[in-house]
Amino acid sequence: MTIQETKKLCIIGAGASGLVMGAKLIESGIDFTIFEQSNEIGGTWDYKDTTKTNDQLIRDCFPNYNSQNKSFFTIDEDSKNILSAVYPTLTTNLPAELMAFRDFDFPKSTPMFPSHQSVFQYLKDYAAFKSLYQKIQLNTQVISVVLDPVGQVDSWVVTIMEPQHSTTKTLRFDGVIICNGHFAYPNIPTINGIKNFPKPISHSQTYRHPENYKDKNVLVLGASYSGRDIVRELSSVCKKVYLCIRQDEKRTIPTRCNENTITLLPEIIDFHGNGMIECKDGSIIDDVDEIIFATGYLYKYPFMEYRYGIKGNGETTDGMNVHDLHLHLMDIDHPTLSFMGLPRSVVPFHLFEYQAEFLTAFFLEKLKLPSKLEMKRIALDGITGFTPSSSSSIHQFGNPNEFTYCDYLASLYGGPSVPQWRRSLRDNLVSLYNKFHGIE
Repeated sequence: MTIQETKKLCIIGAGASGLVMGAKLIESGIDFTIFEQSNEIGGTWDYKDTTKTNDQLIRDCFPNYNSQNKSFFTIDEDSKNILSAVYPTLTTNLPAELMAFRDFDFPKSTPMFPSHQSVFQYLKDYAAFKSLYQKIQLNTQVISVVLDPVGQVDSWVVTIMEPQHSTTKTLRFDGVIICNGHFAYPNIPTINGIKNFPKPISHSQTYRHPENYKDKNVLVLGASYSGRDIVRELSSVCKKVYLCIRQDEKRTIPTRCNENTITLLPEIIDFHGNGMIECKDGSIIDDVDEIIFATGYLYKYPFMEYRYGIKGNGETTDGMNVHDLHLHLMDIDHPTLSFMGLPRSVVPFHLFEYQAEFLTAFFLEKLKLPSKLEMKRIALDGITGFTPSSSSSIHQFGNPNEFTYCDYLASLYGGPSVPQWRRSLRDNLVSLYNKFHGIE
């Protein structure tokens, strides 16, 4: 039998990374199934107009959370909705041409910086184009993934739950590729007093409509893309918007705002039980009605029972890193377990495609991995030409690291190098974005 006839892989998640992984496997002849817990493909691009989250997600952010304290997130115990991290007005900060997979363009009518609706439709069209729908099992939650070798060969036992039947099923696979993204589990930084603060607290993941905050004083912590977008929208409806910016973030008021309503704050060091907020410079804020954390997300894998560097509850040791991986992708000790899409500050779909091709070549046995000792050295020292990030996350890439990484993967499996037009477009991204949005 050929390897294509004997191997079967499990892909967890039908977002962009899971879809392109499936597309490459179809092309290679390797059998697989994609399990998706939502009722639709697209991952975070599958927008759902809900601001609710479940109690377990709250407990993940606040281990000592008291469900009687309604100042935290709104709870919907019966909700089966899977929260998306997008909001109604979100547009990409990457041009469609740069986002697209290599062999499938966005429609010509797509604006340079597409809406989230356009990206969602693009992924659905891509799935149809690649004949992926028959390989995807929707409404199916992966409950556990357990290493269970057969002799000297790795094998993975995957337990799934099909909600419509309320039953579990156990299946065996030759490899597991985790494509569940990193926009599912909000990161709420540990700040003194936060658990006892009496005002409503939420995360940008649950933000939907600025009208929900009309005539309020809102504090937004975090000045990355989502934080600045939220501040921009709130500035037109709130009495006051406080934007808390860390020392290492750009200390400017977001563009296209009502600047009269915005006040920049330094780092916050204490939330007091009487509703007062203390900043690092000693200043006190006492009129905040609600708080929104736009502080990113954690890597988390609640279905994992086996994994070096991950606690029993499936969370990486610090939430910001997945350790002991070869090339930010494969478990060093058991490389038939992979984690796609970990790199941050990248052109995601493009990078996913290189990772998918690398993994396909591996499962086809067309490339040989280095020794475990050498893979651990690479994980520690990085690849040639890759500039280490000063971020707390080892997966923080940025430009040009992302292209160095893609070219390195391609050199190992014989894939195409990153074309110059992509590099040039990435280099000019800020000026293109500003021009598109009329920012001087």
